[in-house]
Amino acid sequence: MKVMCEADSKNVWLEEEIVHIPVMVKEVMEYLCVSRDGVYLDCTVGTGGHAYNILSNFPNAMVIGIDWDEEALNIAEKRLHKFQGRYYLRCENYTNAEKVLDILNIEYIDGILLDLGVSKHQLSDVTRGFSFQREGNLDMRMSKKLDITAEHILNTYTLKELVNIFNIYGEERYALRISKNICREREKYRISKVSQLVNIILSSVPRKKYRIHPATRVFQALRIAVNNELENLKIFLTSNIFKRLKVNRRIAIISFHSLEDRIVKNFFRDLEFLEVVSKKPLTPSAEEVRNNPSARSAKLRVAEKVQ
Repeated sequence: MKVMCEADSKNVWLEEEIVHIPVMVKEVMEYLCVSRDGVYLDCTVGTGGHAYNILSNFPNAMVIGIDWDEEALNIAEKRLHKFQGRYYLRCENYTNAEKVLDILNIEYIDGILLDLGVSKHQLSDVTRGFSFQREGNLDMRMSKKLDITAEHILNTYTLKELVNIFNIYGEERYALRISKNICREREKYRISKVSQLVNIILSSVPRKKYRIHPATRVFQALRIAVNNELENLKIFLTSNIFKRLKVNRRIAIISFHSLEDRIVKNFFRDLEFLEVVSKKPLTPSAEEVRNNPSARSAKLRVAEKVQ
């Protein structure tokens, strides 16, 4: 099935991504897939990991996969090719999921999945600058159609705006100090490379042993700001998408930091037509974390439509 986006089919990350392990596969299959012949909406299909498992285990199921990362969708197309006729991929922001269903004339669906993590191929691509561990450009866009990059934010936003981004999206205790040093350094040169930002951060925080790298929260905050991640999640959850979800069917959301998890938790709790399947979020097993360390911060929340 053709991927519906304007993207270059050549992708240097294919070999690496084909063996990429999606997070909490067992739990997603157990808690989300209650209908063996259902239509499942994977709103962040990425390179197709969860979609592959659904299609492999349920021969009569169908997956509608949405992602706004063109490169990831090209990988997903290759990965899912053997399931021709049972999946549809669309290059789109998941906030437009209803539009995709309308295009396909699909009125009702049997499950909704959102995996809000950053994929392996995105972290590995040095042209995108998602990882502070690899030198690259400070881009951080999930989709090349977005106008604002991390570089633009770092070099044009005011001190107050930078502090707010690092405080709110990164919960960074040294947000003011880091922001001041960014504003000072950008008067000398344009901040465009990962190493430049990492050096500024390291020079801004006390020298001591940290549980996580000092750049972690700043990079997270910039990525969230560039891609409007929290706003998109809120837009999706307050949309009419749940009118398309059949009664006694479920939505599963995997988040990787407290900001996303809090939004999902409160949303599931406040909606009368949803019943939380598990009061506490499901987390990866110790074995999965050993095999896939990137899964360590994942939290899966599941809710069922009851009316």
